[in-house]
Amino acid sequence: MKRSPEVPQPQEDIGHGSGVTPDQWREIKDWWLKDVVPQFKDWTVAQVEDGASYLRANRRGATELISSKLQGPTRLVIIGMTQDPHVDNLPSTIIKTVPNLNFIAVEARDPNDTTGGFEEDKKGLTTVDLGKGIKMDMPHEEAKRVYPEKYRDPDAKNPAYDDVIAEAKGKGIDVLYTLKGTTWKDMNRLAADEITEYMQKDPKARGIYLPSVYSALKWPGYSSKKEEEALEFSRPLTTAHIFATNPRHDDSIRMPAFTLTQQFPGQVASLAQFVMPRGFGAEWKNLRAAVLGSGIRDRFAIVGLANSPFAIQRQIFRGAVELSEVPDEKLWKYFGTLAQGFFGPAETNWDRVLDGVIIYPSTELVPPTPTKEQLMEATMGHIKNLL
Repeated sequence: MKRSPEVPQPQEDIGHGSGVTPDQWREIKDWWLKDVVPQFKDWTVAQVEDGASYLRANRRGATELISSKLQGPTRLVIIGMTQDPHVDNLPSTIIKTVPNLNFIAVEARDPNDTTGGFEEDKKGLTTVDLGKGIKMDMPHEEAKRVYPEKYRDPDAKNPAYDDVIAEAKGKGIDVLYTLKGTTWKDMNRLAADEITEYMQKDPKARGIYLPSVYSALKWPGYSSKKEEEALEFSRPLTTAHIFATNPRHDDSIRMPAFTLTQQFPGQVASLAQFVMPRGFGAEWKNLRAAVLGSGIRDRFAIVGLANSPFAIQRQIFRGAVELSEVPDEKLWKYFGTLAQGFFGPAETNWDRVLDGVIIYPSTELVPPTPTKEQLMEATMGHIKNLL
């Protein structure tokens, strides 16, 4: 289970502890209360209504949007998938209705490729969903033995795209298999290479690419500390703390969406599916609130994020469980403690990584943050299962 170290007690009074002078504490407090908290607070009722009005006025049908893109200068539409094709028929509808579709690229292995899962997924820890918003990381053998009904074998074939592939082949549409290599990094590089080679061979070819949401982000990655520091924005959908083990949260890896937009400037559009209001935890909270307030119930899409109210998501990030119930206004007291590395203002520039989003309004709410007591109960239950 991912937890921060125990957090020392906060500074209750200005001028005590951590070697910080009273004047420095006043500066920290003023900066936090006057600059950070007001700017990073959740949207007001009026802001949510403005966002909801924007959605109602600018929404488009997902299939209609993708079709119109591919009839213009766009040759490739990337759709970051969170919805199983068996649950949502968007890929099938595109194959049936979008004219002059030459290829689809799917995040699946070629039938003749017996490589199995990624090395990191097999060697690292696996995440088991224990319910009630509680997830626990543990070794594969342990998860398989203790929670066999919840365990996901990284070597198991994913049949999610079987019907989509068959449907595409039945219409004479070429299928590119982009799940290649033995590591997550390999796959993202080789996927971009596969699609690039196909599009260069046929300069008129148009198609869709169905990767995970991570690979659909136009994220450049970096190979050195200097390159990382030169980036002007941070990647969303990441877990930035020392206990993170999921390779998909490795910010250094370049995503294929970025490579493809560089290879074919002006010819690639990157979209992603989001189920709202559940969303991705605390990610994109303002969009989630606007979807809930819009009253829209059917799938829809919006594009041009840079000109929307949702281009930038600001939030106060809490990476330490012990800080989950500390009010925003009191977090300044934890500067200078071990907790300092686990909280702070976070800004996400969605317009830098996506051109648009396909939204699935949902009545499913965001799981509440587990309390210390619930985490302890889950831990004790896990220990009992082991014994």
